[in-house]
Amino acid sequence: MAIINSVELEQVSVGGELGDRLERSASHLLSWIGTKSFPSLEQDPANYAWGADFQGRWLDAVSRLARCVDVQKDELDRMAAVILDWQKPCGSFNPGKTFPTMFGDARGLIGLVEYFCLSGDEKYLEAAKRLADRYPQVCREVYPDTSETPETFWASTVIEGLVRLWEQCKEDKYLRMAKDRIEAVKSQLSGPYSQGAMPDHGHSHSYLNSVHGILRYCVAISDLDTDKQAYMEPVIELWDALASNAMWMSGGIPELLPNSIECDEPCSTGDWLGISLWLWKLTGQVKYLDMAERSLLNHLYFNQLPSGGFSSTSNIEQGFRGLEAWWCCSMHGARSLCEAAQNIYGYDQDNIWVNLFMPSRVKIEVQQSKLVEIELETQYPRDGTVTIHVNPADEATFNLKVRVPSWIDSTAVTAQLNGDKANVRIDNGLLVISRKWSRGDKVSIGFPMPMRVETDVLGHHEHGGLPVEVDAHTTIAKRIAVFWGPLLLAVFRTGHGNDLVWVYRDGYNEILDSGGMQGTERSCPEYLRIDEKSFNVNRNADFKGFGVARSSVMTRVVVESECVRLQWQHPLADGSDDIGNIECSVQVFAGLPVRLQYDERVSINASQENPRTVTQAMLSGVRFSTNQEQYHDTYYQIWRYEYPPVQVSDSVGPFSVPQDADELKNTGSYCMDNGVFRAECEYSGDVERIVVVRKDDWTGVYLSPIQEQVTLRAATVFTIKKILSFPFSDYGQSHYMPKEWTDELMTQPILTVV
Repeated sequence: MAIINSVELEQVSVGGELGDRLERSASHLLSWIGTKSFPSLEQDPANYAWGADFQGRWLDAVSRLARCVDVQKDELDRMAAVILDWQKPCGSFNPGKTFPTMFGDARGLIGLVEYFCLSGDEKYLEAAKRLADRYPQVCREVYPDTSETPETFWASTVIEGLVRLWEQCKEDKYLRMAKDRIEAVKSQLSGPYSQGAMPDHGHSHSYLNSVHGILRYCVAISDLDTDKQAYMEPVIELWDALASNAMWMSGGIPELLPNSIECDEPCSTGDWLGISLWLWKLTGQVKYLDMAERSLLNHLYFNQLPSGGFSSTSNIEQGFRGLEAWWCCSMHGARSLCEAAQNIYGYDQDNIWVNLFMPSRVKIEVQQSKLVEIELETQYPRDGTVTIHVNPADEATFNLKVRVPSWIDSTAVTAQLNGDKANVRIDNGLLVISRKWSRGDKVSIGFPMPMRVETDVLGHHEHGGLPVEVDAHTTIAKRIAVFWGPLLLAVFRTGHGNDLVWVYRDGYNEILDSGGMQGTERSCPEYLRIDEKSFNVNRNADFKGFGVARSSVMTRVVVESECVRLQWQHPLADGSDDIGNIECSVQVFAGLPVRLQYDERVSINASQENPRTVTQAMLSGVRFSTNQEQYHDTYYQIWRYEYPPVQVSDSVGPFSVPQDADELKNTGSYCMDNGVFRAECEYSGDVERIVVVRKDDWTGVYLSPIQEQVTLRAATVFTIKKILSFPFSDYGQSHYMPKEWTDELMTQPILTVV
């Protein structure tokens, strides 16, 4: 198949959320000049263990951004000159011969080439050549031919820079160098990695960045070398293995392979995004675009902070985002956004592809230099309507090919041309309109936005998962993910009583309290004390005695057109004494903001002969974190994160910071808000009291069906219904940013666990 071309960054103008994120990235990276102490843009990289890694990444990212958004070019030019001055006569930025300095030089190489592409200044191209010319000898010294191990991928991150250098100067020796590095690692592509047996503690960024470079090489040699297919096939096998065995539901990639869930890295997720886009260009298979969209909208966007920087060590198991990793992720994340912008469209002489649905405008040449302007209007993914304005300078005949995501029933897609039903065909996941186009043509496409469910068992926690039945099919799962169209709306953990750990909010997802992975302080929506016995779903540390750690009956999941419904039970039992049970149902509705309806039924077996005394019944709780601890299996360390204080309101009175055991007025609704995250709750049923529980690490609001201790002498059922919604501002309106997220390093671990 012929290569599908992506546009140059200068050709495309991007609006909407991606456009705002690009602008914030640029502003953030430029603000570092003169502010970062270590590593610093203006320090000699010979004094930094990773050599030119920091400066190279910065120059790469800002050079790309400057081609698609407004950037202070004078500041960029000044910093490029400062960075160039640090290059040593040997060509390197750090003459040390270690894998970190080699990795750093690889990032320095791509930075020099990208700045040359922007500025056209030949001295940066010559500097890139001097750096590249030194690399093969250093590779032989650091990694002799005696072994091929995963560590060799640290050296192979140079592949992308070598290919990019060849694209600019056309000196074939740089393609040969790139091929030598591919040959050094190709056994690791076709070996156990690609078969699902991921390497323990393998560094995913160095690995995937090398694979990203291999695909760029395949595009470069498409007309020159028969080795392309030999390199592509193991990468395709690897992609399948990673998608099945390592990738998070959100499309994120863990920092360390094989399938960790306690630590991500936006650098790796950005590489995964890029790999998917390059595989699309090489194969034309829509599944790769679908994956790129998933990673971009659900995880890379989640990683980006309101400042424009990118966080690392986020955690899907506990549902929260880490602090900014400005030494790498803020730069690599930004360049990945640029890569997404470049691939909104694709083209060749006879076709224009619309790959990603974002407000944008592009000019593309087809059929012997006929210029066509395409403008895309959409609120996607907020809805499924996409409008494409086609404006050729002169009439032009070509195929307009629009991606139909794989999660859509293609027969339900609607298409109009200039207000009338369009003559279209669906071909391999693409909606195709073939015609002679005229200025002013307009294509309107309606994509249905269905609900769907996915489950996974990644990670080493929760004893292997619990049974889940999805539309009558039973599987074992640790997490249940609910999608609406391309968006991951919510994630529930089966081993924690199906607590809600992820809510799509466009920005902050991490304020919901979901407790620790290690069971020290878990989230808990129900506290019951019956006959001096304490019951709760997760054996929370606040309550000793008997408890229920897991549901006794599997979670049943039904996917409907407008919602996904989860149903499960928790037993209330003390040995042979069947005290009762809790039946739960939650519906996740289609659309934004995320809205859930909970129905909770607590049955207590009591009689005249066997009365039950209920001293506490706090049900249907919602908790916000004020502190969270994150434990890393690999690093054996605990990190601590702090969030703003929680305020509550009964929806009648003003917001205030509550004290423990405060009660709200029983108005039928309440709100929780900490300035960046808001939950609104409407409730009904057997609700007598609304109680606030405030602990050191969280604040929660619970609904109680009793005023005080009560003795039941007949079988009793308490029923509570609540509708929970999570409104949010657009990313561009986000403003909250703790000082340590911008001015200091990531919060340091508070405890090392041996």
